[in-house]
Amino acid sequence: MLGNQLTFAYNREFKRWIWQLDVANEISRYVPVREYAYDLYPPYCYGYAVIMSTLAVNLSIDAMKEVNMFHMDDVLYTGVVAPLRDIQLYDFKGIRTQISGHIHESEKRKSFCKIGLPYPIALHNAKSPTSMHYSYELLRKMDCITNPNAYHKRPYTFYEN
Repeated sequence: MLGNQLTFAYNREFKRWIWQLDVANEISRYVPVREYAYDLYPPYCYGYAVIMSTLAVNLSIDAMKEVNMFHMDDVLYTGVVAPLRDIQLYDFKGIRTQISGHIHESEKRKSFCKIGLPYPIALHNAKSPTSMHYSYELLRKMDCITNPNAYHKRPYTFYEN
């Protein structure tokens, strides 16, 4: 049943899963047809965090004049509004749904740290104080060894392509 309710698509540009929830599924986040009249949401960033330039904010505000508001902000802003003004969306390794994604990269020695600091700056979807504390302890105990040869010319650029 769940397979019929969710359509998963892997978007190579964002390097993450993009979820398309069935709009009419009342057990999920139900949006009435009067707010959004299509069967599926467009591809969007699930559980996103927003860091925007002033230009992107202004373009988003302008595009909002052309759409009907509905109660799924991640779909609205990253799936409907952003494409209207060709606002590019990027994945940043510092923001993940769970700490396990960071730990997995760390175990493979893949870019968990940059300039001696761990990538994670934001985590969400913590279900309890215990899980938040667990994630905090993992980050606190993380030992990032600074490699002077790994510095970029602009040391505050944390993005990797």
